[in-house]
Amino acid sequence: MECFNGISMEVPACPEAHDNPHYHSIVGTKLLYVDWERTHGVRVPCPDGTCGGMLGYYDRLKNKTRSNYSKNKTLFPIFNLDGQPTWCIVMKLQCDCCSRDFDANEGDVLVNLPDHIANEYPVETNYALANCASHLSRNTTDVFASLLLTYGNGEMCSRLLYNGLNKSYIRRLKCCYSKAKENQNQNGKKVLEYIDKDGVYIKTYPPLGDTVRDMFDAAASNNNNPWRISDYERHTREIQSVTCTGIFCQDHTFELVKNYRKRSLGASAAWTCGTQTGEVACVALVPSTKTEDFAHCASQLTRRPNFKQEYMHSDAWPNKEGFWARFGVQGRLGLFHFEQRVIRTLRKNHVDYSRAVTDFLSALYHYYAPDYEKLLTALKDGKFSKKKYSSEEIADLKAGKLFRERHAKYLRKVIHEPTTIQQNLDDWFCKYKVTSTDPINKPAGGRLDPIRQVPLFTVDTKTAVENCKDKAKYLSDPFPLEDMYDKILPNPNSTHQLTEYLSKRGESKLEAFHD
Repeated sequence: MECFNGISMEVPACPEAHDNPHYHSIVGTKLLYVDWERTHGVRVPCPDGTCGGMLGYYDRLKNKTRSNYSKNKTLFPIFNLDGQPTWCIVMKLQCDCCSRDFDANEGDVLVNLPDHIANEYPVETNYALANCASHLSRNTTDVFASLLLTYGNGEMCSRLLYNGLNKSYIRRLKCCYSKAKENQNQNGKKVLEYIDKDGVYIKTYPPLGDTVRDMFDAAASNNNNPWRISDYERHTREIQSVTCTGIFCQDHTFELVKNYRKRSLGASAAWTCGTQTGEVACVALVPSTKTEDFAHCASQLTRRPNFKQEYMHSDAWPNKEGFWARFGVQGRLGLFHFEQRVIRTLRKNHVDYSRAVTDFLSALYHYYAPDYEKLLTALKDGKFSKKKYSSEEIADLKAGKLFRERHAKYLRKVIHEPTTIQQNLDDWFCKYKVTSTDPINKPAGGRLDPIRQVPLFTVDTKTAVENCKDKAKYLSDPFPLEDMYDKILPNPNSTHQLTEYLSKRGESKLEAFHD
């Protein structure tokens, strides 16, 4: 034990290491001696909730006379992205009362240790799974958690672990031969053959992709953490506690189910519901987009005591209007989805695409005049940057999407009346179409792309515009303008002193959640 620092020991380097390939191959390898009673004088309470003993000396875990190394001459690996795994000698523990056996490095034991002691074992307690052939280090699970949550790519995570081992071996091989060559030139010593990669020592490999996914699924449902509630339960409670005080939105997404095995899932889409603040209130996997498939979930959502819904934004309103009327919910067609019905039919590579999108949005709404006046004043006075914009430069800025990306957050949108929208859409369509069946009354003002010789519109654009004209009456905001936005007051150190506005329509935030 005099060679250990706490529970760990690292194989030191020495001048003769380069002359002995067997020793050189293990320099820097960490060995953990996981025996809490011997290293820290701590006896852990029995984790078994059915143990009949009283909390005291007689229901605590004691060391058995063996470890994994003393019995089978094996070491328990902890894999990481740095290269070589960490090897553990793990003591076997047994309860004085119920005689149940435990390993000293499993999560049920670690979670009952004081934090400063459990932290010496480099694995998160909920990832220290029992009956596993290996563990993943704390830093490794932190990196893999985001990858598996978004992509479910266990194969890539497994490949990263294997690549770390391979590159570590190559670095050691180069280092040993480099030093040996130097010694040979100086002393004439013979260079010894380096050991094979999977040579004379323990042959244990990182987990495969399926095993990595299973480990993370088990960790997500594991309550071996300080707050004793699993990540799955915590996320469920967080979603169930989302409140709504006015507007919410609902939509289906199909991209999410591509991360699942189709045969085992049995679903083709996910029904999602978001609030005006951008929080997600409900997610349900459904076999189709039919109302009957999400009806029960929607019914339970509207009955939550903290869910005071009045209006709903949807991408298909007034479809399913009768269903939502049962819950006293009035609907509106979402502005974001209304825009996308036409924009997604345009050719993005066309020279007039950006200007056409800007004109199309202007046909649906205009910016609130006082907000627009303050923004123009700030641009012309140079309060956003040292540059003072001229009227021509502002016009060029508005023609592209850069103006919306940078400055739309300072402007509130006022949606036009339905008849105005219909007339504006007719004018916009005539402005950018290339051919016309009535050149006298509705002349075509568009052009072919000078390079590709294709029009801006596709075959679906006219149908989409006609559909938008029919549905324009469902686009109006349910509340006055002041109640449709949350305000973020400017920082006292801000030069422009403009207020930011967050829309309560919510559908664009729900689409961002889908991404």
